[in-house]
Amino acid sequence: MFFVSNLLNFMHRTMANDEQPEADMICRMETFTKSFSLKIIGYSLIKKAKPHGMMVGTFDLGGHTWAITFFPYVGHHNEWTALHVSLLTETKTVITLEVECSLFDHVIGTYSAVSVNAVKSEGNFLKQGDTIIQGQFIKNQIFEQSNYLNDDCFMIKCAVKLVKPLWVEARKKQVIVPSSDFLQNFHQLWDSREGADVVFQVGGETISAHRTVLAARSPVFKAEFFGPMKESKTGCVKIKDIEPKVFTLMLQFVYTDIIPLNKEISFEMTQHLLVAADRYGLERLKLICKEKLSNSIDVENASDILVFSDKHNCDQLKVICLDFIVSGDNLKAVMATDGFKHLIETCPFVLRDLLERR
Repeated sequence: MFFVSNLLNFMHRTMANDEQPEADMICRMETFTKSFSLKIIGYSLIKKAKPHGMMVGTFDLGGHTWAITFFPYVGHHNEWTALHVSLLTETKTVITLEVECSLFDHVIGTYSAVSVNAVKSEGNFLKQGDTIIQGQFIKNQIFEQSNYLNDDCFMIKCAVKLVKPLWVEARKKQVIVPSSDFLQNFHQLWDSREGADVVFQVGGETISAHRTVLAARSPVFKAEFFGPMKESKTGCVKIKDIEPKVFTLMLQFVYTDIIPLNKEISFEMTQHLLVAADRYGLERLKLICKEKLSNSIDVENASDILVFSDKHNCDQLKVICLDFIVSGDNLKAVMATDGFKHLIETCPFVLRDLLERR
């Protein structure tokens, strides 16, 4: 009787759903997001373009192309800077765009989140050429005397969210496919570690994981677990020369393809994470760490990053660091730091690279 009762309830719910009226069209709102950084060289030249501003970049989102225009002088007294985002392609419907921007502080080494320049704007686009005004960004006098402007160069980080409708004919019932939850599933697998079949001993701590997941992402793990190496025969692996927190962050990236490289992770931690990524053949993680380090270069740590990049064969990072040191008045300031003294003692051959760029 219990089975029959459940079957009748199921049939009743199914018939009730079938009685719902059918629509001729379905309108589904789609959301697109994008985050990117923009480096602008030549602020002094942009100032000459007033009051028209200058287009400094473009990006693609939601099947459309957008333009970013920087204005050094706006407002009643021309005392503000501003960003405009314009639609370059045609549209047959209303598009809602939300833009949030912040400036990179060259001394702190992070994108500033203070209210003076963390600007968020949104607006509707009806036709080609429509523009959203990205607010009064920061007073130009403050901007020109701040750490955001360095050697006539500044960097802006933009987070963009676009919402647009998608119409689908619905004369017959549609099977709606939801967005992929693939990465979400792996986030959950990492959090729960359910079914883990290998344990790592790292600096007195134990960290569990799944062999197949690690092997699918890392050629080194694949060789260890499915090759002739001894780790393939045991469920416990000892890890040397890597701190537990660094190893945990690396495994988190293996499962989720992201790593919280923010101000909570120190400069030194990023270096250790890059070394670990290189050890296990995680090329994307290496690039993420290199990007973090390159964006963190300032007068105080330039010598340390240069020593690190030379020691670990990070050629691209080394070139970026060298270019920073020799630009403008940076060299004199860098030479006065303790890090430069360490550079001379440990990597004297790097001095030749500096001289070649002068």
